[in-house]
Amino acid sequence: MKVLPYIAQNGVHHKVMGGKGTHNAMWDFAISPEGKIYFSLCSELIESSYARFYEYIPETEECKLLFKVEDVILPAYRTIRHSKIHTSISFLPNGHILMSTHTTDKSPVHPCWLPEGYYAHPWEGFSGSHLIDYDPETGEAHTLGIPVPFESIYGGVYVEKTNRFYFTGYIRGHLYSYDLSDKQVKDYGQVTEYGCFRLHKGTDGKLYWSTRSGYLARLNVDTDEIEQLSARFTPAKGNSFSNKIMRLDYAVNLPDGRMIMAAVLTDGLYIFDPKTEELVNMGSYGEEALPEDPTRVRAAVYGPALDFENVLWYVLESSYEEGSTSGTLVRWDILHDGKPEVLGTMGTPGTRIVAGVSEAYIYHDVYYVADTNHATDLPAVFTIDLKEFRPHRNEHSVMPEDPYTTMGTEQYREMAEMTKDYGRFLDENPFHVRCDHWNAWKLWLHIKPEQSPVMRVVLDEDGDILGLCSGEGKEHFFRIHGDDVCVKTRGEMSESECIALEEKQTPLTGKKIEALAVPGRQYKAIVTAEVSLGDGRSFVGTQDGVVGIVREDGSIYRLGRACINGPVRGLAGDCDGKVVYGVGGDENDLGIVFRYTEKAGLEELGALRLDAEYDPGIHMSSRPCCLDVSRDGKKVVIGARDRMGTVYELNF
Repeated sequence: MKVLPYIAQNGVHHKVMGGKGTHNAMWDFAISPEGKIYFSLCSELIESSYARFYEYIPETEECKLLFKVEDVILPAYRTIRHSKIHTSISFLPNGHILMSTHTTDKSPVHPCWLPEGYYAHPWEGFSGSHLIDYDPETGEAHTLGIPVPFESIYGGVYVEKTNRFYFTGYIRGHLYSYDLSDKQVKDYGQVTEYGCFRLHKGTDGKLYWSTRSGYLARLNVDTDEIEQLSARFTPAKGNSFSNKIMRLDYAVNLPDGRMIMAAVLTDGLYIFDPKTEELVNMGSYGEEALPEDPTRVRAAVYGPALDFENVLWYVLESSYEEGSTSGTLVRWDILHDGKPEVLGTMGTPGTRIVAGVSEAYIYHDVYYVADTNHATDLPAVFTIDLKEFRPHRNEHSVMPEDPYTTMGTEQYREMAEMTKDYGRFLDENPFHVRCDHWNAWKLWLHIKPEQSPVMRVVLDEDGDILGLCSGEGKEHFFRIHGDDVCVKTRGEMSESECIALEEKQTPLTGKKIEALAVPGRQYKAIVTAEVSLGDGRSFVGTQDGVVGIVREDGSIYRLGRACINGPVRGLAGDCDGKVVYGVGGDENDLGIVFRYTEKAGLEELGALRLDAEYDPGIHMSSRPCCLDVSRDGKKVVIGARDRMGTVYELNF
């Protein structure tokens, strides 16, 4: 890792939390209207620990523990841990603080963090995030409950106008709201592929976020409707990870009504105008001024904030192949045609560098930064009194001697190796479908998202994909040829296309087959999907996720459950009955793709979360409902009826 010298130390203070512990991260940090500073102490992939909530008192540099999450939520021992409070601290009109738990640490009985692999597992999975109410006056904290079972809240924000707490789910990418007046939870549907935390209160009063693939969207809190925008962040040139993650991570409101936006793994800082809906790339954020280093994987903007002169300050966080990170301070007078001023490495001599940043604010001309993820070390609060610092900003202190920059101690080398081991373990234990080659098409970019859920797909003789989307009482037909998606009305469809997409009633659909019942739920042994095996036998699936073969004489060969929760929603096979593919799952589960062959039996192939460095980018759907299979059984097309309707092509 090659870094610049430390910034000038005028006005700089660095409060590193003392002692040892298992909490290596700080992923929520906020300043109340009264000027009090609160943060969460988090555990990330280390020791099965629970989050902590603190107050930071600048006058004494004290970090005061306010509560431990495990004392509030009554957790079970074997479950995946509520290890974070993440980007959700919200200040309520009554003086209370509302926040949500999140998970990034493992169950004590698991080898590593596996939230998707144990999704909906009642004893070892993640129970679902809690909403916690804290009263600073009394020091009492209590849980409001779990608004969405098994889902982990990745970020949230309170809006006084509606008295609602709006939040996103990490695993399934839905937007939700919790009404503090009537205690009701609303699910708006999928608004990102998955894993987007930032909900930003815009200058127009609307809530802004982006999909993980970089498309902007917003919620009009007055109409309670989502507005999908056409604006998209652009991938960073030469960075193959950009297609996998270009989400909005930070936004700052400007006095003229526009907003500065920073998206991870893109090639610049952006300004968005909510009136014109124009997203303008303002150019490089200063990466070219960093020391040349072939081990640098990426650099991205973290913790942007405006000072009283409307000058932007932020941290340029770099990541390196060996697993370390470093933070560089940048000043940019972006509203007056200035250029990024790269000022040096953040940190203090004799202490350490600022390795990573989650949140940052400027309050009374002091830049407060949450210093996080310095390997397994405890986090810190880093502050710069800008009044003292500005006259010396172009000066430097000494070169950093932090052993973290070189992985110079066993502790840091072990952390880097542990991270690599975690990646290897996930590669060996994937929860998602793996195939030889795949492609996907975002129908929600061609059709209003609420009308884009895919209800039927068919492969025609030319290899094109025909399909039907339906939502809000509207129907849209489509044909996919190569990379082109052509949306049609019913009147524009040919007779043969309409016939191909007709819903076909099979002989056994709707019939009850007792032999395929789950004990105690025999009433759900109703056939929901059927496909002929071509020799007088039929492969069927039930409302309770059980599959089996019905022979010509009516006898049953039970294969077991293909879906742990929910029904089998679709089945399709090749031309001679050698292979059958199916999809199913509860509408609130992750969804499942499965396969049956007489040679291998019943195989769970996994969920539909796929990402690639090449053009398809990132896609995720949790409600697969229909499919078709090529005559040779090697190609499978799947339609998903999530709000962000998507079609997948899997080649085995």
